[in-house]
Amino acid sequence: MKVMHQLHCLKNIRKAIKQLISKEENNVKFAHIEHCLDTLRQDLICKADDTPMPSLELVNAAGEGQILKCKNFDKLIAWAKHPDRNACYKRGNDYEPPVHSIDRYAFCRPDSEHFPVMSRYFKEQGYSVDFSK
Repeated sequence: MKVMHQLHCLKNIRKAIKQLISKEENNVKFAHIEHCLDTLRQDLICKADDTPMPSLELVNAAGEGQILKCKNFDKLIAWAKHPDRNACYKRGNDYEPPVHSIDRYAFCRPDSEHFPVMSRYFKEQGYSVDFSK
């Protein structure tokens, strides 16, 4: 879901800024930051939220205390994880990326109709993971 990618991007931009400010070694690639900024820009232009945003006298406070009508994020996550739609996908940890992107699809629950195929595939590829967990 796009929202998960956008949150991932914000997390990486924030991480890069914090590392820059603290003079830590920056391990977020600049090309990734550029990609994230561009995808966020595209999304903002595409969605073009026209909600009025009052500008207060305070600096950097536009929209502070504003009442918003939001989607229920928890419901969206529950919908995505429903067995009918579950792709056995797990993003994992941004700080320890998988060896190969296919690794992200190794998370079928044992009661999933996809579990036998997933288990067989990863075993054939030489993975020694206990897929019953």
